[in-house]
Amino acid sequence: MHQPKVFARIIAQIKAAPAVVADPGAGQTVSPPSGGLAMATARRVLIIDDDPVLLRTVARELTATGWDCSTSTVLVDPKIAPADVYLLDVEPHAETMMVRCKAADPPIPYVLITGNGVEAERLRAAGETVIDKPWRQDEIDSALRAALLDAGLLAVCGVRHG
Repeated sequence: MHQPKVFARIIAQIKAAPAVVADPGAGQTVSPPSGGLAMATARRVLIIDDDPVLLRTVARELTATGWDCSTSTVLVDPKIAPADVYLLDVEPHAETMMVRCKAADPPIPYVLITGNGVEAERLRAAGETVIDKPWRQDEIDSALRAALLDAGLLAVCGVRHG
């Protein structure tokens, strides 16, 4: 995946965040975690794809890294299926779900995933975050965290943005 904007933004914000004093007067500090952005609590991600095998695989990978995952093979109403962030397969549901996520109050951040290179480039040119299939787990995790960060739903080193 070639997503320099997403990863550059995460790295810049981590580097810009000062160390946090864990115990004032004791001289202890907490540096940014080696894995990147820390989530104080499990964040909810809803994964929507028409492939049940992909759903199980991605959910298992994300759960292992601290995400609270739900899955669906059909379109959902964000009011009925709340999540902090959505992971959407481009085909066949993404366009409809993108509209629903943007129309929600507040808007729900999302990340797209696809095996269609032409469609991926079209969506990237429109400013969307797209993960290519086959994916690396760290790509999905980083993109979801960046989406939460952009929406002001994730703190970097204890400093909430957004």
